Amino acid sequence: MNRPPRFARDDPDIPERLCNRIESWALQPPKSQFQQYGPLNAFLSIKFPPSDYLVKPQALLRAIYPGIPAENAHAGIPVRNVDEDGVAELVMEVEEGRVSLDSNNAVVVKAEKTYPDFVVTAYGDVARPHEDNDGDVIRLIIEVGSIKPSASEAKTKQEIQLQLYEYLKVTGGKGYRWKGDIIGIAILGTEFSILKPWKEDYTKSGKWYSLYSETFTNAIKRVVNI
Repeated sequence: MNRPPRFARDDPDIPERLCNRIESWALQPPKSQFQQYGPLNAFLSIKFPPSDYLVKPQALLRAIYPGIPAENAHAGIPVRNVDEDGVAELVMEVEEGRVSLDSNNAVVVKAEKTYPDFVVTAYGDVARPHEDNDGDVIRLIIEVGSIKPSASEAKTKQEIQLQLYEYLKVTGGKGYRWKGDIIGIAILGTEFSILKPWKEDYTKSGKWYSLYSETFTNAIKRVVNI
């Protein structure tokens, strides 16, 4: 007899009702990603408490202004390692409203918007907007997909991985919006995949695992320990 799925039952911080809800997906797979948002948001808010993190559903993530070195893109308007013409051009873009600073204190293009399902950030000191590395630091991006009866599971998984990979690329290289490490998780039904922004072939790096496996809880622990 197959063992019923168990989700985070060894974690005393996760309420039994929340475990029950996520475990129920194995018996009746959610057809829409929207059915998973509430339970996932509750789980993330417990694992990443507001004392140290911000869990941002449908977070706005804009593209980084091109040509900005990482040490400057995460520290407000650049003042070093950028030529004078570059600074003048950036100042003009800011004055004309096409460029701004996001909550990660990165210099971004206002018109280029993306909305990952969940973004988890560690606090930065936004009260000091012109000091190095003082913006919120992205630790985790999660993209949740919907099961499509008209498409193969393999194709749907690949589409979700590609979408997540694009979000990871938008965060920029190390030092722009993240430092130390960043993890992307794609979720489809009761399976998930882990992606890294520097992996050029995401289909090879993003194997799929059960949401009820230790691989998932260990991935979350890894983010907490960054």
